[in-house]
Amino acid sequence: MTQSVVSLRNIRKTYGDYVAVENFSLEMHHGEIVCLLGPSGCGKTTTLRMVAGFVEPTGGAVLISGNDVTVAPPYRRDTGMVFQSYGLFPHMTVEQNIAFGLDNRKMEKAAKRRRVDEMLNLTELEAMRRRYPKELSGGQQQRVALARALAVRPAVLLLDEPFSNLDAQLRLRLREEMHSLIKRVNITTLFVTHDQEEALAIADKIVVMSKGAVEQTGTPSEIYDAPKTRFVAEFIGACNVVPARTDSSGQLVLDAELKLPFDAPVGDAVAMIRPEAIKLATGLDKEPVFKATVVSSSYLGYSYRTVIRIGSLNLLMDGRFPSEISPAPGASLSVTIDPRRVKILRPSEKQ
Repeated sequence: MTQSVVSLRNIRKTYGDYVAVENFSLEMHHGEIVCLLGPSGCGKTTTLRMVAGFVEPTGGAVLISGNDVTVAPPYRRDTGMVFQSYGLFPHMTVEQNIAFGLDNRKMEKAAKRRRVDEMLNLTELEAMRRRYPKELSGGQQQRVALARALAVRPAVLLLDEPFSNLDAQLRLRLREEMHSLIKRVNITTLFVTHDQEEALAIADKIVVMSKGAVEQTGTPSEIYDAPKTRFVAEFIGACNVVPARTDSSGQLVLDAELKLPFDAPVGDAVAMIRPEAIKLATGLDKEPVFKATVVSSSYLGYSYRTVIRIGSLNLLMDGRFPSEISPAPGASLSVTIDPRRVKILRPSEKQ
C-alpha cells in the first residue's frame, strides 16, 4: 500500500472552551484533489491552516510525506499555498513574484530562470512577466499566485477559497482551467470552499464539515447521491427531506398517498429524495406512479424547478416538460419516483 502524502490523525483545535476542529482525520494520496466543504465557521479553513503550519493543533498529528510536521514552521512543510486574497507582492513583477520562493531556497540563477519560464508557460502568463499585480485582472492574479505556489514543486498544494474573489462567469472558466492544470502537474491538492458546485466539479474526494466535525467523506457522487446525514443532504444541492416510516409489508410510507417499496428495518425514518429523481410518468414505467398537482414552477432554462403536491406533501421536482404538458399551478401530473434514489438519513453527529 502506498504511503499517504498527507495524513491528518485526530487533529484538534480549541480556543479556550471553543472547539474549532474536533478529531479530524484524513488520508490523501499522490495526485488526489480533496475538498474541505462546509458553511462559514465549520472549521475548514482552520484545518487547512493547520496543514499549512499557520495554526498549531491543540492535539493530534500532521504528517506530510511520512514526516511529522505538527509543530514545524510553514517553510519546512513542503507545501505551496494560494491564499484567498492571492497575497501577491505589489512591488514585484509577475516573474519576481513567481521566483520569490525560489529566491528563499537560494536556487542557482540559471535554474531559477528556467523554473520561472516553465511556470509562466504553464499558466500562460509569458506576455505579462514584467507587469505588476495592479496591472492584472483578478484571474491573472490568481494564476500568478498558483504559479508561485507550484514553482517550488511542493508535495502538497493548498488552496483557500481560490475563486471567491471572482465574478460568476470568470469563476466557472478559471475553475475548469485550474482543475486541468492541477491534473496535468499531478500534484496532491487540498482546497477549501463553501461552494457545493465547485467542490463537486473539482474534487476527487469531498470532506463535508459542520461545527468543527466531519459529517461525511466520500467521492462527489457518494456525497450527492448517498448522503449519510440530513445536514449533508440539505447542504449539497436541493433535496426533499421527508419524515417517513417503514412498515412490516416492506413499504416506505411518506404519506397516505405516497408509498414506495423499500428494504429497511421497520420503524420511523427520515427520507431524502433529490428533485431530479421525481419524473413524469411515461406509461411504460416500472416504478410506482402517483397523481400530483402543480403548486408552482420556475423556468431555469435547462429545466423547470416545480413544486408538486402528492397527498399532503409538497415536493421539489426538476426536469423538462414536453410541449403538451403544462407546469402551470393547478395542473395535474402523473409522476414516478425510483425507490433506488430514495435514501434514509441518520441524524448529524453534532446536532
